[in-house]
Amino acid sequence: RDVVVSFNGPPQMGGQPMRMSFAGGGDLARMDIGPQGYGIIDRKAKRMTMVMPEQRMFMVLTVPEGMPVSTDVADHSFTRVGNRTVAGVSCTDWRVQAKANASHQAIVCITNDGVTLRTQAQPESANSFIMEATEVRYGALDAGLFRVPEGFTRMEMPAGTPRRR
Repeated sequence: RDVVVSFNGPPQMGGQPMRMSFAGGGDLARMDIGPQGYGIIDRKAKRMTMVMPEQRMFMVLTVPEGMPVSTDVADHSFTRVGNRTVAGVSCTDWRVQAKANASHQAIVCITNDGVTLRTQAQPESANSFIMEATEVRYGALDAGLFRVPEGFTRMEMPAGTPRRR
């Protein structure tokens, strides 16, 4: 099902509220990060498009390996660690570890239908942070939310930056 999840951003990201919208298939997501713009994540293509509405521009880049939206679940091990309720919705806590890099860990709380409501990144590290949902709304979303608006100009990334066309 389509769903929109609102979060209070972690202090490391300025504590700014953000909203994640997920298309029912799970391969497309939109991350609204405030007035500066939003990102459209295509999980299957491992691509993120950053859209800057005020500038009427966008950039396309490859999602870095290790980000939860960029890899198949087969690349990670999952260990169930408990249950909780976040924003009034039940979810299961899982310890997730990248098989290729043991230092990439998180504890994520995922609903039975696959929506992540809470993430504690790097739980064993001094760099640990938590993002937790404040509101969850299920309902049909306009497919246009997951496309770059017409007339926007593509901006290229600086040389040496990973990207995908």
